[in-house]
Amino acid sequence: MEEPGAEPLGGRKERFAQLLAGGGLTQLECYCRSAEPPVEPSNGRQVAASRLASSEAVSARVAFLKRMKVADAAPSDSIGSSSFNALMDTVSESLRLAIAACERYGEIALSSRLRATLVQHCGRVGRVERRAGKDETTTTQTDVDAEGMWTRMQCNCE
Repeated sequence: MEEPGAEPLGGRKERFAQLLAGGGLTQLECYCRSAEPPVEPSNGRQVAASRLASSEAVSARVAFLKRMKVADAAPSDSIGSSSFNALMDTVSESLRLAIAACERYGEIALSSRLRATLVQHCGRVGRVERRAGKDETTTTQTDVDAEGMWTRMQCNCE
């Protein structure tokens, strides 16, 4: 048996359902934009939009489209080493910038705590990168060198 809402509705109802499932728009805005050509909002169209949104076929389609959107946005079970490295580099850079800001404004205690966090973070990066060759979810063995770790820990204060 087919999942409710899996079958496209066609025409204006489908455009309305897609706009509504996309989020960020009211029922009235979706209703007006789904018309060919788009129409201006009015009280009557507000009522029509509410009726259309509450119809069984449209509400099932909207629910289905939202589920598909969540499923598409969900992270996969695996992460490639290049994506992971980019994420870890972003975290490292953010920590370095935070350290620089703390030092610029005289927050030495916070700066010290952030430096300790950065050192821990770099250690985690190294451990994960060393395991990357054994992990089936990563596609390549990443290179880890002492200079790279040192570079991650340096704060480029101005």
